[in-house]
Amino acid sequence: MSGFCHNMKKKAEFTNNTSVRTGPPKQLILNT
Repeated sequence: MSGFCHNMKKKAEFTNNTSVRTGPPKQLILNT
């Protein structure tokens, strides 16, 4: 299960990095 959790974490990090490149970070949207 540790391997599965690790893969999910890496996938989440990849999604966050992609969203930062294509648009403003989620934190910026929440702050405004």
